[in-house]
Amino acid sequence: RPGRDGGNIQKGFRGATRPLTRRQAGRGRSRPGPWRRRGRDPSGDARPAGGDFRALPTIQDTSLGAVSPTPDTTVNRRPASQTLQLPKFRELTAASLPADISQPCLRNPYRVPIIQFVWDWNSSDGREAMICESPVYTGDDELLLPAIAAVVHALADRDGVIIPPWVRLHRHPTHTVLFGDTDDGWYGRWLRRGRAPATCRYHRVWFHHRLLDKGTPDWWLPWD
Repeated sequence: RPGRDGGNIQKGFRGATRPLTRRQAGRGRSRPGPWRRRGRDPSGDARPAGGDFRALPTIQDTSLGAVSPTPDTTVNRRPASQTLQLPKFRELTAASLPADISQPCLRNPYRVPIIQFVWDWNSSDGREAMICESPVYTGDDELLLPAIAAVVHALADRDGVIIPPWVRLHRHPTHTVLFGDTDDGWYGRWLRRGRAPATCRYHRVWFHHRLLDKGTPDWWLPWD
């Protein structure tokens, strides 16, 4: 509170008051305790002068496992039971696509599963295993199996992978666009002008050839 001379005062021993020093009034900090000035804490442990605790010995938690005796290479090693386990993401296959596409979706239900399948294909070393098993679907969506077959046919034809027999068994009754309604609009006509893989004509399911570049550096190039 303000004193007689208008300055701040500090309550001292037994309620006595004395004016704050210029350092205390300017910085708003209390006077450091004697243990900080002498470089010792109240418990009596030695501390580096000036309050720098970086030179203190590191407290090693022995509950985490063995610790290397060398101070410069101290590493806490967790037991195998405490090792962090990262989740394993499954690689999509042609046989797993019907279940993923059949999930309720506010947008086009084909977009995310098909694009993820292409990504997995471009980053996989076992492409033959991804398409060896035939997809099974018993619903009423007549586009589902021809769409999967069209994408698999285009990928295998581009990369020289043997095309399984089940791929040629699925054809759509009419020409249609994979990410659209029908092939009668301007987008369908635009795709048929050399912007779709040649295998799309066999399955009557059309999509842009750049769809096959998902997961590769070419995916970020401009689309024609």
